[in-house]
Amino acid sequence: MTEEEILGELKRLFATAKKIDDFEFVNILIGYNGMGDQRALTHLYESRAYIADMKAQLAAAANKHTKARLGLHIYCHIFEMDELYNILGNLLRVAINQKLRYLPELYNGREDILLTPTDKFYKLNDLAEQCKFEELIKGIEDYYSNKIRNAFLHSAYSLIEDDFCIVKGDGIVIGNSRYNSVSIDGYLMPLIDKTIGFADELFRLIDESKLSYKGNKIVTARMPNIQPVVILGDKEKGLIGFQTFVGSWIKIIPAYGTEYFVEAMNLRLDHTGGPHAALAARLEAYIEKLTPFGKEFNEIRDEVLVINDPSLMRSLAIVYYNWANNTAATAVGKPIRQQKAIFDSAIERYQLSIKADPTLGMAYHNWGTSLLKRAELNNSKDLKLRNEALALFDKTLTLDSNMYEAWLNSARMLSEIANEEADKEKQIAMFNESIKRYRAAIEIYPRDSQPFSNLGWIYRRLGHLIGDREHFIQSITSYEQALKIKPNLENTLNLSTVLAESAEANSENAEDLLDKGIKLLQDAQQSYGNSSDLSYRLGNKYMFKGHYLDESINLSLAASCFKVAVELDASNTRAMNNWSHNEIMQAANAQDTEKKSELLESAKARLEHAMTIDPTNKHAWFNLGLIEKMKSELVTGAEKNILLDAAIGHHLKAEAIKPGHSSLELARIFSLKGDLDQAFKWLEIWLTGPKGNIAELQEDEDFNTLKDDQRYQALMPLS
Repeated sequence: MTEEEILGELKRLFATAKKIDDFEFVNILIGYNGMGDQRALTHLYESRAYIADMKAQLAAAANKHTKARLGLHIYCHIFEMDELYNILGNLLRVAINQKLRYLPELYNGREDILLTPTDKFYKLNDLAEQCKFEELIKGIEDYYSNKIRNAFLHSAYSLIEDDFCIVKGDGIVIGNSRYNSVSIDGYLMPLIDKTIGFADELFRLIDESKLSYKGNKIVTARMPNIQPVVILGDKEKGLIGFQTFVGSWIKIIPAYGTEYFVEAMNLRLDHTGGPHAALAARLEAYIEKLTPFGKEFNEIRDEVLVINDPSLMRSLAIVYYNWANNTAATAVGKPIRQQKAIFDSAIERYQLSIKADPTLGMAYHNWGTSLLKRAELNNSKDLKLRNEALALFDKTLTLDSNMYEAWLNSARMLSEIANEEADKEKQIAMFNESIKRYRAAIEIYPRDSQPFSNLGWIYRRLGHLIGDREHFIQSITSYEQALKIKPNLENTLNLSTVLAESAEANSENAEDLLDKGIKLLQDAQQSYGNSSDLSYRLGNKYMFKGHYLDESINLSLAASCFKVAVELDASNTRAMNNWSHNEIMQAANAQDTEKKSELLESAKARLEHAMTIDPTNKHAWFNLGLIEKMKSELVTGAEKNILLDAAIGHHLKAEAIKPGHSSLELARIFSLKGDLDQAFKWLEIWLTGPKGNIAELQEDEDFNTLKDDQRYQALMPLS
């Protein structure tokens, strides 16, 4: 991530925590750690003053080595600040709706366990992965080098010319190499500057957030029971505390010779300081990923269940939730049968989590994802299961409307259910609801390409269903955004495909759209190397362009691409089929009978070979039917009927694979043969399909034998 992106994600984290729980957010800003002068209860004030002083000296220093030493002082101090990890950790906990842990030393270990910055980042990453802030924490962690920190703090470095040299200890890893010296100007100072910039933005966001509370605001809060709380705001000072309606408060007031005096009354913010503190501390250990089984845990669990304190029950729910997550994670790489058993166990533990605290939304969500993963193992993800998973995702959203994954997965389930819906109106309505949910996911986390890619697919489906260009435009826009966020081959191919399909609905811009699709595929060949699939797709674009512009040069380019595709993969029947279809199009344009016959025979031979590889290819059977019909146009008498009968046989095979695929061609051929009953039978089948429109056949000479029949007139729309 760039420096700008990291700072943007930090700002989004503050905004997310405030949106989810205003009360817990202001408690993070207050950072209560007992009554008295805040400056004596937290190092945050002194750290800010120290960094400001050192920055002034850094700016004034002219000597490179002096600047480096001052910068290293600031750099190490920032990563040694306990509050850096406490604030980030609690913001992340609020973002995943786990509730903050009020004691500020929470992320600093215990007296008997000292955590290093690396240990603290590990804890933060674990939280960040649950609320789509892993890029932020990874970005901050990338600023931290324990090799630089250790070398400086343990006097194991030297500054020589432009080099920061580690004289004792391991070197700094950059890329895949390790270096015992790095450039001061090229590496060290830029790293220090970015770290200082991050700390400055953290302090600025804290100040900005405090000043945003210009007046009193009533919110609902857990203290530890749910109750109304007044956040106290001052027009000039901003946040100055909070108070309940039953005589509890924290207030920052001028007293005892300081502007920073914290006064507290009747305060119980969570279970850690309440009457069950010892029990809570024992339970806390199991939240930290210890496996919750054995005699000791059973005793803790039973005691928690008897007391039934909401905060303790919440912690118990999180213990089971973490256990379920850890269980599900072990499925990776295991045999299918073992994976099923693992997901069964994970689901049972998510249910235990919900039983302990039915308001833990993320447990419902992960229960749903485990159901889907288990079903995918034996290909049993049917409509019933999708609806079951959707209900669990919806339950999550009623409890936690800011959970990105719940919006994303519920949108995906809706689109999958819609794709199988037979009723067109219901299908369109479900697709539109899916779009709304993807938009909600994007609003929460706009840096993921997946919802944009999925939106592209839905808009594309709606474009085909409704037949309007606006949905294709939306599909193009969505795929472009997905490609911008994640430039990869899959997103490139998706965008290229919808550009070509959009050309059919946007005739005036068709050539431009096709050229853009062609350029994308050519660029992909340069970036990712050519492949059979890329050549096949490029051939399709040239073939469509040749058909649209009636230009033989594009059909020739298409043939060259299909040829390369088959050379690269001799089993690519799609390329064989479309190469043959391309030759059929060339034959239709050929004026010379001999050339026409040559093209048709070449296409037929290739299709017959393709059928030996994949006899269920409906498109190949369809094209074989076209070839036999076109060959019949070159002969007369009995030979003509033989060819038409062969065409009927091929199209019937295509119909058997996918009903409706060849119905219009069958109606056409039976019309040419004079078998009117069969012609009308297949024509009516075609008319019941999505593309059936009798008015389109008015100028089609193949249907001249039907046009005087009363049945044909009955099919015509009323004028």
